[in-house]
Amino acid sequence: MTVSGFRGTAFRFWFALTTLSLAGILVMAGHFMRTERAQLEEALRNEALAGATLLASAVGSELQKGDVERINSLAWALLNQPNIQYVRVLDANGRVVTQREKTFYVTDVLIEQVPVLELDKTLGTVEIAVRMTDLRKQQKKRFDYSVAVACLASLAAVAFSAWISRRLTLPLVRLREAARRMADGDRSVRVPEAGSEETVALAIAFNQMAAAVADHQALLQEEIRKATASLAEKVETLESLDRIFRSALAQNARRDEVIGTIIDHIRVRVPAEAISIAVWEEEKKIAECYIWESQGAGILSLSIPLDQTRLLAVAAAGQPRICADLRREAMGLQEEELLALGYHSTVYVPLMAGERALGAIIVSSREPGFYTDEMVGRLTEMAQAVSISLNNANAYTSLNNAFWQMIKTLSRAIDMRDAYTGGHSEQVMLLSRAIARLAGLPDGEIETIGIAGLLHDVGKIGIRESILQKPGPLSADEAAEMKSHPAMGAELLRPIRMFRKVADIVHHHHERFDGKGYPLGLRGEEIPIASRVIAIADAIDAMASDRPYRKGLPPSVIQEELRRHAGTQFDPHLATIVVEHFDELMALVLRTADATV
Repeated sequence: MTVSGFRGTAFRFWFALTTLSLAGILVMAGHFMRTERAQLEEALRNEALAGATLLASAVGSELQKGDVERINSLAWALLNQPNIQYVRVLDANGRVVTQREKTFYVTDVLIEQVPVLELDKTLGTVEIAVRMTDLRKQQKKRFDYSVAVACLASLAAVAFSAWISRRLTLPLVRLREAARRMADGDRSVRVPEAGSEETVALAIAFNQMAAAVADHQALLQEEIRKATASLAEKVETLESLDRIFRSALAQNARRDEVIGTIIDHIRVRVPAEAISIAVWEEEKKIAECYIWESQGAGILSLSIPLDQTRLLAVAAAGQPRICADLRREAMGLQEEELLALGYHSTVYVPLMAGERALGAIIVSSREPGFYTDEMVGRLTEMAQAVSISLNNANAYTSLNNAFWQMIKTLSRAIDMRDAYTGGHSEQVMLLSRAIARLAGLPDGEIETIGIAGLLHDVGKIGIRESILQKPGPLSADEAAEMKSHPAMGAELLRPIRMFRKVADIVHHHHERFDGKGYPLGLRGEEIPIASRVIAIADAIDAMASDRPYRKGLPPSVIQEELRRHAGTQFDPHLATIVVEHFDELMALVLRTADATV
């Protein structure tokens, strides 16, 4: 029995019943033992009285005669009985006439006196002492028997009390255990509806309460599940919006990259078999559509006349438009194409920047009436982030185009100072980016290398035109001045924060792999990889271009020069890549002043 069991109702009931039973057994055992003791003592006393009475009747006449011998003889005869300790005869004055006793003397005796009478005259007294040894043995035996019976009765009482208490308290124990399990979260617990009428009624009431609690908990769990699902959906939407915002705020967020990110997030948040992002500019009548289909490969882009779609009407309304079944709609060219491809339900959500329309999100499904208000709500929540992303991407595209135009203009101004190197910087830019891409450099570094290729000769602004346009070999002083242009270009670019990496590349683009270059004489891996790329691109265009003192070298000679100077002038790894892709790279060496990036 556990500690909690000692404190329970069953134990208390058992303890009370056992205590009462044991008390009754002890009382009965005590009464029995006292009765037995009294009976044994009474029997012994009667035995003593019988012997004394017999002797008193026999010695009456002898006392009158004074026949002491006869009295002694009668006393000896009575003393022969086993339990007699001594026999004493006294005269009427109390003097001992005779006393006979056994040699083995015991102190535990019962003494009885009987008067000797003759016609109502007291002649003397007979006194007999009876040993109580056998009485004590019999009393001990009866006591042991009584104790044994009492112990057996006590054990039986304990067992019976336990059985009775368990039987009577079992319904309460079941209810208590069921209540504990229910408190621990087990809402399926029930108790047997058995026992007395009161017990059955209590069990029925408990089971009804447990069923009500279980039903209430099921309702609460369903509400919690719905709330959790709704919260998870909101969190997913917020995460999608956050990623779209991050894409929108990225420094190199091109529109096509942003739109690819947007489509990926829409696919996760809204079931669709086709997703389109349409963007347009106010002054143009053409929408650029980026289209993803579940059965297609990647994202396709195409141009659609706005007047052949309902995009302008959706943008003017500024509200989502649900086409539950295209077969029942007034269709334009775009809707007819969607229906021809098997799409039946479509949702249009406008993308607005204030009052200005940037485009629209179009999602389509082959199932009519597929899109619910909840799905449209998700698209509407995402539309604001998408609008910001597109607005930022458009701004970046405009700034990026202006940036490249500015750099190209600067590089052309530099090249114009040397009549023999017109278009050289753009050629180096194209070659450098191609070589960097073949070498597996990251996209960001390729972009930086392209800028450095355009500006690698910006230091020539500080070189005298007489040196730049000199048709013959340069003198030592003129060569030294010419060799200062990498350091001069780096000094011009380094104060501009966005050109600091470009400045380092420009500074080292005339270093040689064997350490014999300028301005610092760096060797091998000490030279930035971007500078090594521009060095080999610069050399290829220089060899392929006409100079005052020679014509451009044929491709076979250029290829041989690259092999011969690999490991000395050029990075051997880059030289190997260039030789392997030589024909592809030589196709870029074109004298097209209007070459675009």
